[in-house]
Amino acid sequence: MHKTTIKLRALTSQIELIDRASALLEKRRADFILEASWDRAQSLLDNQGILNPDLAKLNQVNEMLENAPEPNAGLERLKSIRAPWLDR
Repeated sequence: MHKTTIKLRALTSQIELIDRASALLEKRRADFILEASWDRAQSLLDNQGILNPDLAKLNQVNEMLENAPEPNAGLERLKSIRAPWLDR
């Protein structure tokens, strides 16, 4: 894997905040920034799949919703089970 340098300009207050947080995790500033950026980018890209679904997958879900399965013993048993979050 090829490594490259990323240069950033930041306000003193931003650096101080990053330094405090990275010290809590016993990480170097650069490692902390890279990890936080990676986590944020991954979260954003994961959410894109939720907010912008693939059209083929969306059509597949719509098809399943429009064509519900015929009633059967397994489905009836599943529907009779009380959702555990209702008992909280």
